[in-house]
Amino acid sequence: MSGTILAIADSDSYLKYAVHFLEHLPQWRRQVMVVRSPVQPTSVQTRAALEGTFLQGRTPAVLPLKRLAANANPAPDVVLVAATGPVAREVLLQWSGSPRRPALVTALPGIALPATRLALTFRELSDLFLVHSLAEGEEFARLGGLPAAPLVLPVGGLTGVGPVPDDAPDAAGAEGPDPERPADDGPDPADAPLPEEEKSSPAVPAAAEDLVPPAMALARLPMLHHHAPPATNEAPVTRLVFAAQAKMPFEREERRRVLLELAACARERPGVDAVLKLRARRGEPQTHREAFPYDALWDELIAEGLVRGNELSWEAGPLAPLLTPGTALVTVSSTAAIEAIDRGLPVAILSDFGVSERLLNSLFTGSGLLTTLAEVRALRLPTLEPGWAQRNYFHTPSADGRAWPDAGAALAELAERARRGELSQDPAIIARARSRAWRARLRTRLPQPVLRASQLLRQVTG
Repeated sequence: MSGTILAIADSDSYLKYAVHFLEHLPQWRRQVMVVRSPVQPTSVQTRAALEGTFLQGRTPAVLPLKRLAANANPAPDVVLVAATGPVAREVLLQWSGSPRRPALVTALPGIALPATRLALTFRELSDLFLVHSLAEGEEFARLGGLPAAPLVLPVGGLTGVGPVPDDAPDAAGAEGPDPERPADDGPDPADAPLPEEEKSSPAVPAAAEDLVPPAMALARLPMLHHHAPPATNEAPVTRLVFAAQAKMPFEREERRRVLLELAACARERPGVDAVLKLRARRGEPQTHREAFPYDALWDELIAEGLVRGNELSWEAGPLAPLLTPGTALVTVSSTAAIEAIDRGLPVAILSDFGVSERLLNSLFTGSGLLTTLAEVRALRLPTLEPGWAQRNYFHTPSADGRAWPDAGAALAELAERARRGELSQDPAIIARARSRAWRARLRTRLPQPVLRASQLLRQVTG
């Protein structure tokens, strides 16, 4: 056994990432916790995230932020912080000051381009930030002011690890918190008063808020099975799966248009099923708030007589069972596209609403996959450009001229350093992160007039 690793997640997408990452580490003692928050996954979303993993059929503990460390038993050697930025920073602050400091690893759960400085700022207390493609590594290195080859600690992530064999030993049953136990019903930390140490934390001048980025390492999205895309399956398309996103496309009419075109395709081609793969049904929490849920818009279209109502099927469970031969995946910019490529399926990235960083689909420029709803409706599906794939999520273990060890070996090294007490963080960086977190909490609690007045005063006084 290489050690104990605890994964902490706060939303459905991060939970899926965390458990699939741990799936590739069967020799480790693995624990998973979910932070109680407004975006915590529902029971349906949790089952979908855990599908096909060592936690399938079980329920991770759901705990308030302040109780995570106390419920880690045994104390972890490595903590994988798979959470949205503000929560990730809070978790990192907790563990950075712990007497027995574990190694702290962070990551984003899917396509992370365009890279943002804010993503690194939230995670600057981590020992290691995982990127999942050569393109991501270059962009985050540039934002962090690192050399063009940012991979300070060579971690293969999952580049050297294939699917775990069915007979691999499982350390999940070792002593520790039972992932099936009921959720802790303590108060949510967002409702708790600020700790005294944070009330007295001096504000860091804005000019001093320079970013000290964590070390970066090249990993591989843990949901993938191949280092290079397999040949596209030649089976006739009998199912179109539209992978919905909470935010993209942004406008109500754009989202209605997607539904109308898919419904038209289903009517015109009786042998093709059109499926809406939802991240959540209306009213359910997601990593990002959905202004115009597709199921609500579908009800509108039925009421207006624009669709019959039986043209589409709706799925809110795991994606993997839908990615079978005969399926083509359609999306604006979902990570589901990468998973479909990994299964050798046709993929269509919609350009009808533009191609931009805001839509998160500029990444697919040069992929050969950009197309329109009209082409999808006619089942004229694009073909992947292999050169694009090598730079985007399908790198090999020796990508960029380097040989990367597998995730288990690299994490074992971090775990050993943690056990020897060799990991630490600059107190000034911890203080700065604490100050940022403190100000962020104030922004969510102060009335807007008071907040604006305090910001103006800060500008005047420098």
